[in-house]
Amino acid sequence: MGIEIQPLEFKKNKNGKFRETTITLEDGKDYLKLFDLFFRPRDILGKDFDKIFSGQGEDYHSMMSNSEKDFRAWNGWIFRGQKGSKKLASDFERRFFEIFNDPNTKTSRDLFDIEMGIIREFKRTAGSFYPELKFINDRDIYEYIAWIRHFNGATRVIDMTNSFFVALFFALGRSLPEDKGTYYIWCIDKVWLEHRYKEFMPLEIRKMFKEYDDFGKDVRIQDAILNYVPNLKKTCEKNEKDKRYKHEFCSVINIEPFYKNCRLIRQKSLFLMPTNPYCTFEDNLFNMVLDDDDTYHILRIAFECDRTSAFLIQKVLDGMNINGSVLFESLEGICETLSTKPFFQNDSITVSPQAGINNASSSFMFGDMPKIKEETK
Repeated sequence: MGIEIQPLEFKKNKNGKFRETTITLEDGKDYLKLFDLFFRPRDILGKDFDKIFSGQGEDYHSMMSNSEKDFRAWNGWIFRGQKGSKKLASDFERRFFEIFNDPNTKTSRDLFDIEMGIIREFKRTAGSFYPELKFINDRDIYEYIAWIRHFNGATRVIDMTNSFFVALFFALGRSLPEDKGTYYIWCIDKVWLEHRYKEFMPLEIRKMFKEYDDFGKDVRIQDAILNYVPNLKKTCEKNEKDKRYKHEFCSVINIEPFYKNCRLIRQKSLFLMPTNPYCTFEDNLFNMVLDDDDTYHILRIAFECDRTSAFLIQKVLDGMNINGSVLFESLEGICETLSTKPFFQNDSITVSPQAGINNASSSFMFGDMPKIKEETK
């Protein structure tokens, strides 16, 4: 699929904590590069292929055919699409860290207490709108925290998806693409993540995994993980110079809600939660990177894209049934999709000539996209 291109090169970022690359798409040319990256990773990644997928096992590299390698390559990876900001940060972090996380200001408040207050209020009210939430164990904070984030509430977790193409949809955004925009897709090896975060757990919590639940979802384990650093902070407050809590138990764990609505299912959603609520998401995540090999398990793909290329990518995604009407399962999603389709070659947006509007067909070819005037500010 797509045109032959030079393999991408993933370089270390400035801090040496992950790998990144940039793809430039202009004038509707080579817009399939992003799809090739998923369907033909062996060709597109070149020499980095074996390093990125080193965790797939020996049989993957020695016994499988090349087509089988391509098919299985991204198995176990999760993705996040972002528009504008290249940083991985939770909505909670963006809203509250700058205001409440400075002990030298009058506005200083405990971030963990704020988050627990949000969860408590959600428990009190959400069941009126989603009755199934009334069946959640009151101590199952992971379940509540994921649902709050799914509906754009501020919690420490960030949204991820198991689908590269859903991430691509969200990267392009739900509004008109910019004339020359930069978009980002983060790719994280979930298998590596789930093995690595256990290495950072305090010994007493590791013992609980063996005793109660290997996956760490038991509410007793949740309680221990969520409260470990806040309890340490209370101990440190006895000595103003003791700031250990800011560096303890920094890691990220995977959360996937047990109860799923249609949106969660269609978006193939899951969530990542930092274990230290007083550190940024990136500080938690990058603390798990211990050597050069680890940097290949966290990738950031930047693609610089003009409107023509963006519309072509959206057109392909629409053909794969990845659009607002499907992912959001609402009239809002349908209307959002209809607002984009006039820029595609799509007969469903064509008005009958009998209606007296002879030039309403959106039947232009891909290579002849309409020029769109910039909005005046």
